[in-house]
Amino acid sequence: MCLGAVVMADIPHIIFALRDRNVCSGITIETNPYVRRHIQSYRGGVLEDESIALFKKYDPRPLQAIATPSI
Repeated sequence: MCLGAVVMADIPHIIFALRDRNVCSGITIETNPYVRRHIQSYRGGVLEDESIALFKKYDPRPLQAIATPSI
């Protein structure tokens, strides 16, 4: 999900299942006053196990990219 689009669309709550280890949206929300002003709640890990099971069932390759931080 594009955080910029969320801010421009004035979507106040972000709830998602699986954290992407390569994207630091939470840090951006915490440290950027403009973004923080638009996002009231940011919560990840909702139904995370179920999300992982779906990735593994259909195509586990994206799961590996999401779960492994790039250096």
